[in-house]
Amino acid sequence: MRKRNLPRHRSGESGQAVVEFALFLPIILLLLFGAVNVSILFNSITSQDGAVRDAGRYASINPTSFSTHSPPDANSIEGIAYAEDTSLTADAITINYYYPDGGLCGTYTASGGFVGDQTDCTQPGYFVQVVGKVTYTPAIINVFSGIGSGGLPISTSYEFVIQ
Repeated sequence: MRKRNLPRHRSGESGQAVVEFALFLPIILLLLFGAVNVSILFNSITSQDGAVRDAGRYASINPTSFSTHSPPDANSIEGIAYAEDTSLTADAITINYYYPDGGLCGTYTASGGFVGDQTDCTQPGYFVQVVGKVTYTPAIINVFSGIGSGGLPISTSYEFVIQ
């Protein structure tokens, strides 16, 4: 039977695998944490999208149901959005009202109240648009540090005809 010669390490190569692993590990961790952050971001976008859509539907039936409370009242436009996505507080919601021809009639925000003629803007056949804006802050490692002030702005809007 032949004796097999096992490969021997050349001198100076004994720690090569450890050095390669140490150089490669930060890249692997960055990719892993980036994937987790993107997954959480996608979940936030999907949640906000559904919440704003439902608030828009509610606003088309109840166009003057506002709330300035924190958290917003459950039977308000802001409360409908907040019930699905708690990042959408009353301050994160803007409600725009448009004439049937598309011109802006009025705007409502929790901090500024209604700007415009509320009676005129909330007539059937006019349009109501609900806009939700929040800033996503990464949960694990901020791979978006070059964007804004450490967060990524997310904005969703839906427009419905007032019933």
